[in-house]
Amino acid sequence: MLHWLLKHEGYPPGVVFAVLLHGALILFLIGRQFQPPPLLAAEKPVFITATLIQENPQQQRAEQKRAQERQQQQQQQQRDRQRQAEAEKQRQAAAAQERQVAAAAAAEKQRQADAEKQRLADAEKQRQADAEKQRQAAAEKQRQADAEKQRQAQADAERQRKAEADRQSAATTQADAAATNLKDQYAALIRDLVSQNWTRPPDAVNGMVAVVEIRMTPIGEIVSSTIIQSSGNAAFDRSVDQAVKRLGRIPELQNLPNAVFERYFRGFTLTFTPEDLLR
Repeated sequence: MLHWLLKHEGYPPGVVFAVLLHGALILFLIGRQFQPPPLLAAEKPVFITATLIQENPQQQRAEQKRAQERQQQQQQQQRDRQRQAEAEKQRQAAAAQERQVAAAAAAEKQRQADAEKQRLADAEKQRQADAEKQRQAAAEKQRQADAEKQRQAQADAERQRKAEADRQSAATTQADAAATNLKDQYAALIRDLVSQNWTRPPDAVNGMVAVVEIRMTPIGEIVSSTIIQSSGNAAFDRSVDQAVKRLGRIPELQNLPNAVFERYFRGFTLTFTPEDLLR
């Protein structure tokens, strides 16, 4: 019954103890009426009380509850520690992942920056190469233009030189023709004048040839006559020299242009033969 009260009623231990004590007293009083005094056990309630106190279900439940609470608390603390450890692990993993992501982003950013730097360097290099090509092309074009200009200038100068040469040649030809014409005219005049003053020696025979050089001034004065080729006959050579000296002066020579005179008549030669007077 006691076990049933403690289990099903849930009375406090003090109440149970009081009930038991009163029950023990009642039993004691009843026993004294039906049993002799020596048979009564005075210490029985104490034994029962001690037994009841040791086997108090409520205290056990309280201890068990406290133990369970402590166990639950410990388990909860362990779970909390596990959750905290898991959360810390997840936090560290997330931080590591964030660091990896940040490192990858930084590496990608650096790669893009390096790529952009390389692209700009390549673009600058290409720009410089294009500029150099354009400069070389412009220089080559200018060189070709200068070469063409020089060629044209040389061609123009050559045409001018040729034209001038042709002009001078024509002028020279014309002047030579005029000078030759004048030379022929005055040479014939000198031959006629000398022939008029020449007396052939009686012993002159065919085959004799004497050449005389006459030196004159621009006014036609004869300053010397020299036999430069003898006929082999002294009388013939002397007659030639005397014929030139008798002439003395040829005034018509002063009408000649100076160039014609210097070219043909500063030193003039005549060839004498018995048959005829030859130039």
